[in-house]
Amino acid sequence: MLFSDALSGSVDKLKHKLYGFHTSQPVALREVAMDDIAAKIRAALDAFWEEMALPAMPGEPVTVGELVGPIESMTAVEVLVILDEIVGSQIPSNVIQPGGYKSKPEFVEGLGGRVIDWYEARL
Repeated sequence: MLFSDALSGSVDKLKHKLYGFHTSQPVALREVAMDDIAAKIRAALDAFWEEMALPAMPGEPVTVGELVGPIESMTAVEVLVILDEIVGSQIPSNVIQPGGYKSKPEFVEGLGGRVIDWYEARL
């Protein structure tokens, strides 16, 4: 066996380990790309929360805003336009939690996680 043949076989084995069978993109590169997309999704959700969340007023009587949460589900759907651009596809509205989101972590991590899960399932 020639050295070039042995080297070729090693390269093929390495390619087999690095490449997933769903795509021709190396697994390591897909993981880096997913980390980047996940960070962009969470940053967009964080910025959207800061801009759109209804402030809670301490000591005030219960209002409709308090009943539906700082970001209600109909408002949360608006962020999908931004997230669509990040993932390059139209995200279904069923990733939005019915009733809205009462806290920033619930919005960023909860909705972010659902969008990332949806996106990864498509790969």
